[in-house]
Amino acid sequence: MLKINKKVVGDDVTNEDINPVLLLWDEKNQTWFDAAKTCPEPWTQVNKKAKVLKVNVCHLTQFALFWTFEAENGIFEFDGQTNDTLSRPPPHAVIGEDNNVIYSSERYGGEMLLDIARYKGSTDVIKITWGVTIEPNTPDSFVVSPMFGEVEFGEGQWNSSIHLRFPFIPDTDQEIGIFVKLLNVSGGAMLGNFTSVKITFPSNVGDDEVTTPVKDKNNSNRSDVVLKILLPCLSGALLIIGIIAASIFLCKGQKSKKRVRMDSTYRINPIFGISTNLAVGERSFTDQDPPY
Repeated sequence: MLKINKKVVGDDVTNEDINPVLLLWDEKNQTWFDAAKTCPEPWTQVNKKAKVLKVNVCHLTQFALFWTFEAENGIFEFDGQTNDTLSRPPPHAVIGEDNNVIYSSERYGGEMLLDIARYKGSTDVIKITWGVTIEPNTPDSFVVSPMFGEVEFGEGQWNSSIHLRFPFIPDTDQEIGIFVKLLNVSGGAMLGNFTSVKITFPSNVGDDEVTTPVKDKNNSNRSDVVLKILLPCLSGALLIIGIIAASIFLCKGQKSKKRVRMDSTYRINPIFGISTNLAVGERSFTDQDPPY
């Protein structure tokens, strides 16, 4: 049976964990349920040495013999079995023997993944709730997000993780510590022994080392307002400058044309160096008295 059900049964489940169970077919709901629950006070006894199952049944219908074990929905806890950097690349947390994670900007860069493992069985969909607790006297500027949440495991799923972000870590001489705890599980699953992890931020691991800074919404809104005011003004100023430049260019063009026209009308007299209007008929000096 263990080999057939490998999808939902872990390798750590042995025959000693297995107990037989007598199930009863519910015609109304079209499903099987524990036959012992047909009695006001369910009673079952298993003798593995004699291979005997005794069950009190208070209803007669179709029965079938199945098997079950206490942790068939799984035992959940933080995964602290493999902590080398090769099997857990950044930003997966490297958990020490004292269940402590030392934060460093080089490895985590403002975020961290805390791995959760499922042991024994993986039947049904299970939800795990978790929360973060910050040590007292921590600077108010320290930020961790989110502070609580829920992780869902599907049937046959053995691993998942909690994703934490640290938008701002203040530059302080004191250590900062937070605790991440698994609080509750649904669906008949159980929590294991390793349900709390401490994350330590060493002193002087300042905000300049964090790669995910907090965005100031007020500053961004102010910047948007300034841009909305300045852009139309700049556009108008550029338009006025363009009109003035075009006017100056046109005026210069008209003056140059007028100068060319005047130059073509007048010419220098080679004898007296006096400009003579070409529009007036030329006269010979032989018709006049000499200038001396």
